[in-house]
Amino acid sequence: MPWVEEIRVRVMNMNIIFLQKALLTELVKTKFQERFLQAIRIMKHHTVETDFAIFLEWSSDECPADGSAISRQLAQILASYGIIHRSVWEELK
Repeated sequence: MPWVEEIRVRVMNMNIIFLQKALLTELVKTKFQERFLQAIRIMKHHTVETDFAIFLEWSSDECPADGSAISRQLAQILASYGIIHRSVWEELK
């Protein structure tokens, strides 16, 4: 069953370029370690330049209520840069 995790961050008092590089570095390392991780997307808000979202797309049968260990780890890292919101989404059947 496909499912997606969303991690949103609103950056506070931070060099946005540095955050983008840190995100990409961490996510590239992550991608090669996770068997069911199908895609990683980093998006920026269309009008609010301090808002970013990371989408982790999974293909495993298990969709943990509290998300993957990777999303929890990323949220913990990103919390030092700003306000975080995490959520888990599953496909409607």
